Amino acid sequence: MMRLSDDRINHLSHRIADMLAGDERVEFKNVHNRIRLRIKQSMSKVLKQDEEIENRATEKIRSLSRGVTPGSAEWDILHRQYYEQEIEKLRSIR
Repeated sequence: MMRLSDDRINHLSHRIADMLAGDERVEFKNVHNRIRLRIKQSMSKVLKQDEEIENRATEKIRSLSRGVTPGSAEWDILHRQYYEQEIEKLRSIR
């Protein structure tokens, strides 16, 4: 799982907004900084959701009656499976 610091998210939001501002096909109807802040909010929301999904997948594995060793091949397979199930649940809600 990738975790980004607030500084890194801020930096990326600046880069994305600047890239959009430099594209002649994109026209800002709002102030550049408001767009950048919206990008930052969106990125933070997605990363928080991803962390929550990651935690739910991990908890499902830990709740199994058989002990699955973290980092093992079985752990990785189960984690990917449970992570994808959580993503599908989220998509079906939308």
